[in-house]
Amino acid sequence: MKTFKALIYLVMLTVVTIANAETKALKKAFLAKAVIIDFENVKEGHLLSVIDNDGNVIYSETLSVNGNFEKMYNFDALMNGKYTLELEKDFEIQVRPFQIKDNAILFDNSEEYTYFKPYISTDKNLLKISQLNLNSQPITIKIFYEDELIYIENIKNQNMIKRAFRLSSKLYGDYRAEISNEKQTFVQNFEI
Repeated sequence: MKTFKALIYLVMLTVVTIANAETKALKKAFLAKAVIIDFENVKEGHLLSVIDNDGNVIYSETLSVNGNFEKMYNFDALMNGKYTLELEKDFEIQVRPFQIKDNAILFDNSEEYTYFKPYISTDKNLLKISQLNLNSQPITIKIFYEDELIYIENIKNQNMIKRAFRLSSKLYGDYRAEISNEKQTFVQNFEI
């Protein structure tokens, strides 16, 4: 009789343990692709985007808060792969690469970085370009007139880029300046 009671106790303990483990596994699977995203010093109008490994924007949201931002996102629809979370501010873009692998979201803080956006201004036929480039990554400047490349410069090992171009005042029309780094291209269209 003692053996029978011990056996029933062991079976009940096993059933309770398995049921508890299955509940935890279900919760883990449900919450596995949900994460709280937070950024400091945001302003209304900043743009938060999720970009896949091919450079496609798969989600974007214009923020409507000032100060600190914190929100839970559910990435259930994302497949295994590498992605970036980008917060585009007035003069910089903060980038947080992450990976989805086996129903888990993996952020590595050591891979986070910030791009400083170039400042491009025009005054009649004078084009000014400046950019803070703290990582001294290679930068390419291209200038187009009516979609024809008229200037290209590859810049390496400079942490502050300042360029001024006096364009021909006789060539009226549409111009485009492109400033590229390894991962992004910034474009400014203008007319003379």
